[in-house]
Amino acid sequence: MEVRKRILAVTGRIVELRPIEGADRIVQAAVDCGAAGRWTSVVLKDMEIGRSVIVFLQDAILPPDPRWA
Repeated sequence: MEVRKRILAVTGRIVELRPIEGADRIVQAAVDCGAAGRWTSVVLKDMEIGRSVIVFLQDAILPPDPRWA
């Protein structure tokens, strides 16, 4: 029986930032996560292209912690 590990978080790099109409503190970010694909997320406006970020994939359940608020 083959056991497969499920990946719930990956490191990615912001490759594109797009404004969100009506939003003054957030922007839409395209994040390249290598083999895990390209993901779109919302980030604070002070992020910059090329910055490394952690991407929590769907179904990831994070423990209660102010860092994830």
